[in-house]
Amino acid sequence: MTKILKRLSSVSIAALAFNAYSQTDLNDLSLASESIMQDSQWTFELMAGIEHEPTYAGSKNYESEPNANIRASYRSKNGNLYQFGLGEAKATFPLSENWFAQVIFEYEEGRDADEEPILKGLTPVPSTIEGELILAYRRNNKYLYAHLQPDVLGRGKGLVYFIGGGMDFATEDGKWSLDTRFDIAWGNSEYMMTEFGISSKDAAATGYQAYTPGAGSKSTTLDLTVQRRLTEHWSLIGGASVECYFSKAKESPLIKTYGDSTSTEFGLGVIYHF
Repeated sequence: MTKILKRLSSVSIAALAFNAYSQTDLNDLSLASESIMQDSQWTFELMAGIEHEPTYAGSKNYESEPNANIRASYRSKNGNLYQFGLGEAKATFPLSENWFAQVIFEYEEGRDADEEPILKGLTPVPSTIEGELILAYRRNNKYLYAHLQPDVLGRGKGLVYFIGGGMDFATEDGKWSLDTRFDIAWGNSEYMMTEFGISSKDAAATGYQAYTPGAGSKSTTLDLTVQRRLTEHWSLIGGASVECYFSKAKESPLIKTYGDSTSTEFGLGVIYHF
């Protein structure tokens, strides 16, 4: 059971390669505490911090904002892990000694034309609920995963899919942990058009050149997450992410003319476990 708990705690963060909720969002950076999970079927976490990210995918402008969440985790007798937080619900299932599956539903914030001047005149992207289906293989401290991320409500986000892998490390006393991840992402035509395309209607309203990227590769992303356990209940956590867009995305006027083909994100927070 100890081995299963270690893998569950790692896969619950490692396989989340990420969603648009993503990479450095503090809500997804918490490793489950193995010692606490062994003592009780229920555990809880309060998280608060700050994150720094682009105003839209590929923007050269950034914003910093506070972030907070509360998460409840339940471990069943057969080793399944269920997690519930503000705007998210997750279930992680050990399929065998090395294979795991994860199902996630989470709120995905839309893109408003008022977020920055470049977006004015463009059709807003509505908020939605995204689903995530993840299959992960783990051996020792290394893992590989495949990840599907559909728009459950069908509000224009389409489908994104990823393949990736990584390594994580922890000190013997459990005070320090480090997770490194790398993935490649693709999007279907609906997703690529919503995030990077310019319709003829929007082109007429804004003066931007119309652009239809079509389905294809989106980007590659490198993520680092560090957690420092201060006491039995308190932890510090930080994350950094670098995303580099491929041609179909970076040829969009939103990136080529007004944005940046490389985006970075940072997050820092504190967690209270109980």
